[in-house]
Amino acid sequence: MIKTFEIYTDGANKPSINQGGIGVVWIKDGELEKTYSKVYKDVTNQKMELGAMIVGLEYLIRKNESIENLTIISDSEYAIGCASKGWKMNKNVKLRIRLDNAVKNCQKLVTNPIQFKWVKGHSDDKYNCLADELASNASKELIL
Repeated sequence: MIKTFEIYTDGANKPSINQGGIGVVWIKDGELEKTYSKVYKDVTNQKMELGAMIVGLEYLIRKNESIENLTIISDSEYAIGCASKGWKMNKNVKLRIRLDNAVKNCQKLVTNPIQFKWVKGHSDDKYNCLADELASNASKELIL
């Protein structure tokens, strides 16, 4: 069983070029396991924040490993509120439903309740900065 798993997520949006990106960092028992980024077209920053969290959780669901403690770390109060505080806004409904399902399905693999932690963006948190860099760089990729 994995003792601790942390997922750092971030989203970025570049309205001037009408695209955004996500960055996800997975930390398994204190060691960097994997990073991921992807560019998207016709998005908002909030969609990217939710999308990064969804990708982070769905990766663990596909791995299907038992985890004792899972913490999701984001600098998006919006994404954390949607995932853990039941925020129900009229926007991004499909993504919020997908996020709710990902949280529920991932919780089946985790012994303790999943924790959600907000961190100040662009601070000195090493893995938050890495997730931000991944998302920002992805949002600038050329889409043909």
